[in-house]
Amino acid sequence: MSYQRIINGATSLNINKRKTTAMSVSRSGHVKTAERQPSVYSFTVSPTPVMTYSTNRGMLEDIDTADRVTEANVSLADNSNMAYITNYQGSLSTAQQAQVDCRGSNGKTLYLKCDGVTGNTSGYTHLVKKGDFIQPVGDTGTYRYPYQVTADVTDFSGANVAVSVHRPVLSQTGTVITGNDPLRFGGDCRFHVKAMVCPTYTVIPHDLVQFTGDFEFVEVIT
Repeated sequence: MSYQRIINGATSLNINKRKTTAMSVSRSGHVKTAERQPSVYSFTVSPTPVMTYSTNRGMLEDIDTADRVTEANVSLADNSNMAYITNYQGSLSTAQQAQVDCRGSNGKTLYLKCDGVTGNTSGYTHLVKKGDFIQPVGDTGTYRYPYQVTADVTDFSGANVAVSVHRPVLSQTGTVITGNDPLRFGGDCRFHVKAMVCPTYTVIPHDLVQFTGDFEFVEVIT
């Protein structure tokens, strides 16, 4: 997808998952805040400054076609040079990660089934660390929403390990995460986004093209 190429070639990437809040201050000095859920991911992407026009016409056409209407399924780790952004920080091997199942959720907690993890875990310290990206796939394999861990977890063997995440676990019509379903870790997590800001482009002689500004992508909550 063309938006994935824009992310892969980013010269900078701003990630915003902050809560939407309102704040008021009374005449007596009391500060009150109200939080709105869910907290959605948004990304401001500065694209490659200059590209060759003739070899990128297909991508430009895809972007014009998608515009701000079409949803894209993107990764922050498709470019190996960006993999550090989402790298898994825990101790499990890739094979062991595949043995962890997601049993369900409650509020801002995901419950993971880890008692099926096999192999040597001697010297392991963390199942997940604060800031890690995780994403249930649900019973249909199509669950949309990733989460970030808010506290380190050291339990590798529990049948119902609680993992705190940054926002309430979102429901999705037609998919449930209350079974023994797989889990994505780190760079395997995906984001469903639309372009809130989709800049135009300028063709520069000879055979160069540059975008007129940054792209802004926002997570689509269905």
